This record gives sequence, C-alpha cells and structure tokens, in this order.
Amino acid sequence: KYVTKMQDKNSHIAWVRDQPQTEFPGFNCGVMLVRPDTRLFDSLVKERLEITNYNHHWAEQGYMNEYFVRNRAEVLELPPKFNALANIPTENSTLWRDLKQDIRIFHFTVVKPFIFFSPVVCYVKKLA
Repeated sequence: KYVTKMQDKNSHIAWVRDQPQTEFPGFNCGVMLVRPDTRLFDSLVKERLEITNYNHHWAEQGYMNEYFVRNRAEVLELPPKFNALANIPTENSTLWRDLKQDIRIFHFTVVKPFIFFSPVVCYVKKLA
C-alpha cells in the first residue's frame, strides 16, 4: 500500500514525523521505508559535505531532514503506528491510548530491550 503511494508521489522515502513529546521537529529516522534510487543516493553522499547547518545532536536524522527540506524532495509521511517511540507511554498518554492497539513497529529509543531490567521494558510489560 505505502510503496504504491510512494511510486504515485515519486517519493523515495517514507517515514513517521517525530512524536510531539520529542524535541525534534522533523521526521524520525528510526524506521524508514526506502525505494532505492542511485541518483538520490549519490546526491545524499555528495551533499553530506555541503550541508553543514543541520542539528548535529540528531546525527543522521538531522541531516536527512535538512536534505529533504533543502531539496524539496517528495516524502511520504507514514502514520505513527509504524514508528511508536518507547517513551510514548510515559510522556504522551493520549497518543499512547490512541496507538497502543494498532502499533506495527515499536521503536526502542535509548533503552534497548536487551537491557532486561530497564524501566521502559518493565513498563511496557506492565501495559501489555
């Protein structure tokens, strides 16, 4: 469904806008649907040396957002259920209530699931 939408828009990337509780005002790079394109790849690599005014704190996420804004490239915005951040349950109860039954991809941010005794993992287990 989304690949077809990307083709219709001539988009090569689909991603989820960062959730409101984060400090980042753009799209989240944790989950991206990519339709490969050699020209886009070459441009991303080339402009990496030219685009320097992005928020480096956000690493590739800052760069990718700046690149797509600067180049006015078509992107497809995916619904939040495809990149639900781990901090949603504790920081945005309204969004969590709306999403929790329909989440497709849960994005472990900062605390990873292999850290068995992390508060986020315990909280998620409690909510399940």
